[in-house]
Amino acid sequence: MFPWLVVGLALVIPVAFALLTGQAWEDFFISFRHSVNLVQGQGLTYQAGERIQGFSSPFAVLLGALAWAVTGEGSFEAALWILRFAAALAAGLSAWFLCRALDRDHACGRWPLVLALLVFALESKSVAFAANGMETPFFVLFLTGALWSLELGNGRAPLFTGCFWAGLLWTRPDGCVYIALLALASLLIPLRHRPGRLPALLKSAAVCAILYLPWFLFAWLYYGSPIPQTVIAKEVGYAEAPGPAGLVQALTNLPALWALTFLPPYSHQGDWVMFRPLAGFLGMIGSLVWLVPRATVLARRAALVACGALVYLAIIGLNSPWYFPPILALTIPPLRDTFSLAPGRGTDRPLRRRAILALLSLVIAGAFSYLLLDYARLARVTTELIERNNRQTIGLWLRAHARPRDRVFLECPGIIGYYSGLKMLDYPGLVSPEVSDVVRRQGRSLARAGLALSPEWMVLRPRELRLVRAIADEDLRRDYAIVQVFDQTKELQSRLPDRWSVLYDSVFIVLRRRDVSVL
Repeated sequence: MFPWLVVGLALVIPVAFALLTGQAWEDFFISFRHSVNLVQGQGLTYQAGERIQGFSSPFAVLLGALAWAVTGEGSFEAALWILRFAAALAAGLSAWFLCRALDRDHACGRWPLVLALLVFALESKSVAFAANGMETPFFVLFLTGALWSLELGNGRAPLFTGCFWAGLLWTRPDGCVYIALLALASLLIPLRHRPGRLPALLKSAAVCAILYLPWFLFAWLYYGSPIPQTVIAKEVGYAEAPGPAGLVQALTNLPALWALTFLPPYSHQGDWVMFRPLAGFLGMIGSLVWLVPRATVLARRAALVACGALVYLAIIGLNSPWYFPPILALTIPPLRDTFSLAPGRGTDRPLRRRAILALLSLVIAGAFSYLLLDYARLARVTTELIERNNRQTIGLWLRAHARPRDRVFLECPGIIGYYSGLKMLDYPGLVSPEVSDVVRRQGRSLARAGLALSPEWMVLRPRELRLVRAIADEDLRRDYAIVQVFDQTKELQSRLPDRWSVLYDSVFIVLRRRDVSVL
């Protein structure tokens, strides 16, 4: 009974987090603007009249369009709540798939299973991204479903697996990485009795290809390429092909990624330091159990996929928080196996083992509950002061003062772009190929891209403004004027005195080109 209670918690906690914080993620607004344009008949694009795939998740955009249509195109909050309930249901189903897969092995006992599922239900990033409009919980759902279906071992398994693999591709471009890792883990673990596995995987791949082909063809015909602009922009603006030395350096970053898997968003900026040893230890276990022959097949397969995904993130140099909840889900089977090894197992001292499990439960549940509540406190304040008082207010201010065809250069086009409705020239070009073209020609420099495009408006953080001035201070002063400053620094320092990292978005400076009239 207790495992199913934890499954219920995985469903309820994201809803409670949304009620408490009101958080809506910056990148969600980029996808949702596509959804709104689709329902309003302007095409599946960010900017009316431009066929640009400025989103990574077809599944999330189409679900957002459905939510917007259901609400009568009148309430953003109502549409977001539909998405939140759908995401919470996905989180609950993910826990259910994990429970079904793990519950087959009764030798490990129920309490280690409950403890591992508690980690999944309480981990702050998994909860937050199941509540703030992102596609992450659906990706986790398809991933855990695939993990479960690969363990079925019956005639329906290839069909189920192929459906879940297609869901991964519909939800995020890096779904192909996880599909390859899942197939590899299924072939390698265990090594014996492998002949029948390859045909089953090929059947799954065929089902996956059939289900994903409609979107692949549509994107190619509609946008001119099946590769999203978001992928192109990130490759141009961030990704590098590492040489041998770079690969070695990437692998040395794995311990940091182990910890980031279990810590709240952006913890690498200096917060929650005291929890890093515990988080790093859990991450190490969750990704290295595949090396332990005595571990269960499910745990070893999940750990190998988690390890491969972390190596992939280390190589491409990404540590954004939405990449980690799928890896967190994969660590649950290895953690269950590890928790079941509490001293006393298989001996005549069951009371000692229960006491150790109880202490371990208190430490794990206490640590993750604290991290979740502390991040919820931070999210509530930053949602109010940064997302609403800064970014949303800037978007509405630009809508009131800019002309409909004006362009805005900035780094964060989500909330500002949604509320302003203007053309966004974002760095490195998630929704604006012209920015990516400039970056490709002139190099990776936000300042150079902004100056080269000569937009009517710029919205810059103080650091970004200093970068522009360092390159062309005289030209900037001649061509642009600072017309508005949005500053929440004092309020953030007052309400979050122990969180200096949030000050990164505390100030935004709006610049207008001098030859542009203000409405």
